[in-house]
Amino acid sequence: MNISFWKHHPVADQSGHRLAEQTLAFQYQFEPDIVKLTPAGNWLAVCYGQEDAWRGDALGRREITRPLITHPDDWYALADFRQGIPFMLNEQLLAAQLTRSACLEKPVYATVFSPISQAIQLAGIEQVLDHWQNYPAQLRAGLNQLAQNLCLVLEEFSQLAIQGLYYVVQHARSGGLPLAEHRQLSELGDRLCLTEATRLFSDVIVHLHGQDIYVPLDSLPLALRLHYTACPDGLPAGLRDLAPHQLLLPGIPTDVLIRCQSLDTARQMLARYYPLEITSSSPHLMAECVLPLDFPATQIELWKQAAKLYR
Repeated sequence: MNISFWKHHPVADQSGHRLAEQTLAFQYQFEPDIVKLTPAGNWLAVCYGQEDAWRGDALGRREITRPLITHPDDWYALADFRQGIPFMLNEQLLAAQLTRSACLEKPVYATVFSPISQAIQLAGIEQVLDHWQNYPAQLRAGLNQLAQNLCLVLEEFSQLAIQGLYYVVQHARSGGLPLAEHRQLSELGDRLCLTEATRLFSDVIVHLHGQDIYVPLDSLPLALRLHYTACPDGLPAGLRDLAPHQLLLPGIPTDVLIRCQSLDTARQMLARYYPLEITSSSPHLMAECVLPLDFPATQIELWKQAAKLYR
């Protein structure tokens, strides 16, 4: 059973050199089976001028201090990355290049965020819904620019021989965007970006963030893998209508990862959260998302041992 954990690297994630250093330090300490670059969650929004700060969040997330989009016409003003690579994108590409050069034996994954996730970071969910209802032309233009820029980002990572992509969808869940609206908006951005991603990378992992998730597109490329918070009693309701050959990557909830204190208990949890009918082809132990900054190294080692003994 493969195993992959990762953490945010607050402050260090603002520099390509330092993000690479922290990524490699984690890799050398724990030797996960994939090397995942984990930048700040809003790094793409920062490329457009979004202001943020790290204020001690336990997961290492940065806080958006001011929305960039405050008027519907602001969507027309989003930068075109083909006219100039933003500073933060250059830093992420540098981190990818340095990490890839140092890790030749294991695949390196870049992390990006869907156009809709970026739009909500830039404007807030209420404005996105309001603009979709009342100013659809402006929002369409903005999502198109976000999608075109993201395709450029994917090309840039691919040219650095990055093998994998971790594609984050943050609001396809209860309490996020309503299903109907998300699917309409996904057709304007995610379809293009995911098609391009599966062309450029040998593995594409789509992370559906949070609880009570749903699939944001009516059909997904079968080549990609879905990562989500695992349930102890099978698939979440929102994933039960997937095509039978869609590849799944359940992630164990953080509280379960912390609570288990013995190898036997960890093995029992693996059997519970990774049933054969879901993961028999390629079981891969992951957390539901990033680990807390203070997640103990001893717990990571415990789960690594349990994974080695799995089945």
